[in-house]
Amino acid sequence: MCVCCQELVYQPVTTDCFHNVCKSCLQRSFRAQVFTCPACRYDLGKSYTMVPNKVLQTLLDQFFPGYTKGR
Repeated sequence: MCVCCQELVYQPVTTDCFHNVCKSCLQRSFRAQVFTCPACRYDLGKSYTMVPNKVLQTLLDQFFPGYTKGR
């Protein structure tokens, strides 16, 4: 679950502190000039590269077929 939108993470990004957040939620946070993890406030920095967690995405696709089509 994404701590921002409280839904199943979509295009999950695993932060350096190992929390999973939707890529769009993390982007929204960065646009608001908040460069910390939404879950624990770990400082990610302005130059943080958001890399989608493809392994987690694949697992979510297997356990929840079609969930990506709903967003």
